[in-house]
Amino acid sequence: MLYNFLAFCVNGKMVGSMEEERISAERTIRRRYVRRTVAEILAIGAAYYLFISITHLGIPCPVKLLTGYSCPGCGISHLFLSLAKFDLAGAFSANPFVFVLLPFALLYAFYRAHVYVKNGVTEFSIAETAVFTILLIAAVLFAVLRNLNG
Repeated sequence: MLYNFLAFCVNGKMVGSMEEERISAERTIRRRYVRRTVAEILAIGAAYYLFISITHLGIPCPVKLLTGYSCPGCGISHLFLSLAKFDLAGAFSANPFVFVLLPFALLYAFYRAHVYVKNGVTEFSIAETAVFTILLIAAVLFAVLRNLNG
């Protein structure tokens, strides 16, 4: 105990079990936050699925309503409904762009959750920002090509 106090006075850092306990407690809090967030997303998705299954009313795309053109996200509801029924062909036809990116997006979400729980880091790196920019450009190109083909 005296060693920890002296070490803290000398270099300003906590040492030993107190520091490890603090880090462990912070990780536990962040892990609970991630689990709660995932549970909320799944609950909202399940409620939306039940709503659509019962009423056959989906959320219309505001871009398509205003312009008549499909946006890069048009068909995502149908994609997830098809995936819930294990209809991969229907999911792909609903939105091929999101269908192809979805596994990578899920892996990236797991990676970001792990980094957040472990280190508390929420900022994006320059490389991540560059990838997001490229994906945004690809989404716009997908929307243009999708609308040119009818």
